[in-house]
Amino acid sequence: MNKRIVPFVALTIVMPGVGLAESGMSSGAGVAEPVEGVFMPILPEADPFEYPESEGPGLSAMPDSDDPGDPKFEGSTEVVHYDVETGVVTRINGPIAPSASGLLRTGPEGFEGHAPMGHHGDGEIVGDYRLFNNMVQVVVEEDIPWRRNCKLEMWFTDVNGVQRKFSGSGTLVDAQTVITAGHCLYMRTNNNITYNAFADYVRVIPSYADVDLDGVGDDFYYGDSWSKSLMVYTSWSQGGNFDGDVGIVNLRRPVGSMVGWHPLAAGGTCSSIIANYQFHNASYPAESCPGGVLHTGNQMYYWNGTFDTCVGANQFRVLTGGGNCLDTVWGGMSGSSAYYMEDDNRYILGICSNSDRQWRGQYVHIQDFMMDDCYDDMIPAGRGTDFDPHALYARSSASQLAVGDVIPNFVFTVSNPCNASATEDWSFTVWLSEDDQIDAGDRPIQSFTIENAVIDEMMNYDVAMYCLIPTDLASGTYYVGVTMESDADTDSSNNTTQGWDTLELVIDGVTTLDMTDFAVTPAGEVLDGSSITADWVLENVGGDNTGSNIWVDYYASDGPTISYTDIYLGTTVYSDLDGGAVLNGSDVLTLPAGLAGELSSEIWIGAIASSSGDDTVGVVDDPITVFVRPANDDCSNAIPVTSGSLDFTTRYATTDGNAHPECDTEGDGGVTVNDIWFLWTAECTGIGTISTCDSVDYDSDLVAYTWFGDCGTRELLGCNDDGVGCDNYTSELTIPVSAGEQYLVRVGGWNGTISGSGSLSLECTPVYSPTDLDQDGDTDVDDLLRLLSAYGVSDEGDVNGDGLTDVDDLLALLAEFGS
Repeated sequence: MNKRIVPFVALTIVMPGVGLAESGMSSGAGVAEPVEGVFMPILPEADPFEYPESEGPGLSAMPDSDDPGDPKFEGSTEVVHYDVETGVVTRINGPIAPSASGLLRTGPEGFEGHAPMGHHGDGEIVGDYRLFNNMVQVVVEEDIPWRRNCKLEMWFTDVNGVQRKFSGSGTLVDAQTVITAGHCLYMRTNNNITYNAFADYVRVIPSYADVDLDGVGDDFYYGDSWSKSLMVYTSWSQGGNFDGDVGIVNLRRPVGSMVGWHPLAAGGTCSSIIANYQFHNASYPAESCPGGVLHTGNQMYYWNGTFDTCVGANQFRVLTGGGNCLDTVWGGMSGSSAYYMEDDNRYILGICSNSDRQWRGQYVHIQDFMMDDCYDDMIPAGRGTDFDPHALYARSSASQLAVGDVIPNFVFTVSNPCNASATEDWSFTVWLSEDDQIDAGDRPIQSFTIENAVIDEMMNYDVAMYCLIPTDLASGTYYVGVTMESDADTDSSNNTTQGWDTLELVIDGVTTLDMTDFAVTPAGEVLDGSSITADWVLENVGGDNTGSNIWVDYYASDGPTISYTDIYLGTTVYSDLDGGAVLNGSDVLTLPAGLAGELSSEIWIGAIASSSGDDTVGVVDDPITVFVRPANDDCSNAIPVTSGSLDFTTRYATTDGNAHPECDTEGDGGVTVNDIWFLWTAECTGIGTISTCDSVDYDSDLVAYTWFGDCGTRELLGCNDDGVGCDNYTSELTIPVSAGEQYLVRVGGWNGTISGSGSLSLECTPVYSPTDLDQDGDTDVDDLLRLLSAYGVSDEGDVNGDGLTDVDDLLALLAEFGS
């Protein structure tokens, strides 16, 4: 036999940012790197074929078995190839003699399977020769070996143009090749209706089970595939010979690269096989049986045993139990394989062909030429020699995630089920869709590249990717698919994971409020107790509707961080906000009295927007300065002070003092604007200095008055606008003062609306009487005693300043004594 079948291998590529996994990958493969943004590949066009709806179990395609004494015309042993897509029929010459050799031989080893479904246990009953008399239902169809058995749905059109659905079975023998009965692919007659035609369509579903995992219908453990081409023997299609009732389905999707396949065996003598081999058979019965509708084609059944005899040139016969549901060959079992186990392989030697539905069922014995045809012509014809990898089985260890999560263990499979290889740069894009059909209208969420990737013939590669769920998705069910692209690929129609091969995820969305802009007017300075306007932009950057109204709470804080513990300014309620929507708000706020303290304070205004447990904070970048109108704005409210330094502000003060022409500076008419008032009690007799020299931030003005108990009787003592030696038009004023006397001090600005802040200095420099010799502020007995002690001796008692302490000084002191 021409050994042209390459064994299948599975390797792993880890992406992004790391090298290819050490798994025997050809040298020269590059390193996967994430791409900035995403590239937009050309997605494959939609499948041009409109496949029929798959409803109901379908009719039985299995013919009734022959009477042993009525041999059929054998016909030729050529292979007929039918292209389902084009309708073109071609012939492949086969061997002339269909006889079996006496030696049982086997084909290449099978493939274990690749999809990490977590089911690997052997399920056959070995050593229990039950003589094919007790079928049991397979309950874990995704286990090895059951997952390699396939449910077949076939549509045939009769000579009158009526299309009907039929049911059958098959077994994977390569990545995209299924072996089945010839009559499942080419129907001659059925129920007295003439077809003489290949199937219009054949749908293949490995490890099918009538289960409902997501509440929306039947689920397939490994998806399905439709026929690309069909191959049968002319001995069946032309002559109706059951000895040639074997066919091959070439699939559009290489499901075998995930579930694996069984190899073939061929030849051997009937007597030796019956005596020495136990066979196993799993299928999808789809024909009613006595006792109820037990078989619908939706459940897999298994039985095992030994064949009883051989009939005709090439048929194994099972003697069945008389038409009972679980001991008879029924329609729907057509095309299922009978295999024996040896070492780690299961070798197919028989194909279920026909039955009388009661006492006997018959399996085609695989002959040498059939195995050679399969491995030399049929499987290679299905594989093709053009480089054509497929994108399969996007998967993750999670089925439910939240937005922003990393998709854990996210992997998809690049399967190259063809007899060609290439070394190329590959691009990959991960897509997010609301259905399992990825198209250009879906959302690309990540892209990767890998340079110089070696994709060998008959190889599987797992590509692991790091992907995040976008944060702006609404809650719901989504599908993640992958598109791959390379210049070497000859067919891009299978480069995107579609349908079953997408990853279905239930995504928990969120409401995420983001206050992207916040501003207050007026900015800068405001008056305590006045109104301001807050303008903001609020975006729901999450995907879910807020689910309830949005509450915008306003606060004033002494720092740039806003919290619920700050000074509350008010609340405005807005309606709910869809995911991705933007809300523009504007609210007028009244500042509470006392916010500025005694003079002024820097205050940050902000807002907290919240809804359904989510909140966001908006705050102005810079504080506003809140000023209180000075308490001593009016003369009647002058603040009593003593000497020293004190802070003040004239911002937001009014003008209530009159102008003094004698205080005119540069033609201002002697005005002092935005004035505030202090009542200073001098603690000494001497010179009082009133100053804002270099201690305020504006062009100040100072005025001083005598105080007689009310503002109406005040008299001007002095004024100053620009003090000598003072910078920036600041002021300094001196007036004579007497200890214990009160003086009215007026602090304002030079002209117009000038105001500002700073500190005011009040100082008293004493000036003493000549008779107060000890400078304690009084002329008393202490001063008299000091004079007498200096009398005629020194000038320490010189009161009149003539250089002598004499009687004139004594008389002058006595005149002031007690003052």
